Amino acid sequence: MNIVFNNRVECEDALRKALNASGNLVENDNAVIEAFAYSCHDEKAASRIGLELQIWRWVVKDDDLEIFKIVKDALVTLAATSFALKDLNTAAITSLVLGLIALLRNAVRSGAKLTDEQVVVLTILRTVEAPVSANYLAGRLSPSNGRAASASWTVERVLKVLRSLTEIVTKKDVVALVRSVKQNESECWIAVGN
Repeated sequence: MNIVFNNRVECEDALRKALNASGNLVENDNAVIEAFAYSCHDEKAASRIGLELQIWRWVVKDDDLEIFKIVKDALVTLAATSFALKDLNTAAITSLVLGLIALLRNAVRSGAKLTDEQVVVLTILRTVEAPVSANYLAGRLSPSNGRAASASWTVERVLKVLRSLTEIVTKKDVVALVRSVKQNESECWIAVGN
């Protein structure tokens, strides 16, 4: 079922409530919620009145709400690690969230299923511009400030997740969301499309 809003703020408030994001989702949760709302903006459905007055609509679909929950959970997991979301500015967080939403929407449409672990690793890979090692990723996923992460991210665990991301099964094909490259005789990884 779709929920339609004619006001962006009402859409953001509804998303915040649906995602239980009452002010402490991540360091910059307003940027995350704004990105979620932006992704719901429905330009095609905007009606025109008079000469050029447009009434905008924001449509929250059930499928999208599930995707937003997956992205939110990945960000919350990362908030408890050495991956510093607070170091990202609002534009970077918005870009990261919109990119993840687009990736997950495409995955859902194509019949692919991604685990929470895969989304967490993809989130980090989408923020780096150069290939990184599994050691680097394991370090970024280690607990920070004495907080315990949900599970220990060993190099072996990270490699297992990375390898699983090279063979994502869809309705029509098997696709790779990450790829391995050699860099200084080491195996490094980068998200496809970065």
